[in-house]
Amino acid sequence: MKLKANESGINLNLDKIKKTPNTVLSHLLIILSEQFNLQNEIKEKIYQSYFIDGLDIGDINILIDIAKQNNISKNIFKDFINDENIQNVKSKILLAKDKKINGVPFFEIEKKFVSGAQTPNQLKDIIKSNLN
Repeated sequence: MKLKANESGINLNLDKIKKTPNTVLSHLLIILSEQFNLQNEIKEKIYQSYFIDGLDIGDINILIDIAKQNNISKNIFKDFINDENIQNVKSKILLAKDKKINGVPFFEIEKKFVSGAQTPNQLKDIIKSNLN
C-alpha cells in the first residue's frame, strides 16, 4: 500500500500509527459533514490525520478539531453523536462485513464487489466485464 501511495505522490507514515481506531465517530462526522456539503474535506482530513499524521481518528477530541477546522461546531458534532446515529453506523458496518468489505474505497458494480485501492485499469476492466 505504501508503495502504491508513493507512486501516486502520497507519503504515508504508517509507522506513526499506534493502534487501529474504532471509526464509528469518524463515520458520524462524515455523515454529519454531508449536511454542510463538506464530506470531501472531512474525509481528506480524516485520512490525512490517520495515514500521514498517525492520529487516533477514533478520539473525539481529534474529530472535534477536524470538525472545527471545517466550520462545524463542537456542539453540532457532539449533538449528532447519539444512540440512533451510532446504531445507524454500526448497522452499516455489519452490512459491510456481511458483504466481505474490508477496505476503502469500496465499489459495488452490478454483482461484483471491489474493496480497496485499485488502479484505473483494474476498475475499467471490472466495469467492462459488467457491460456484457
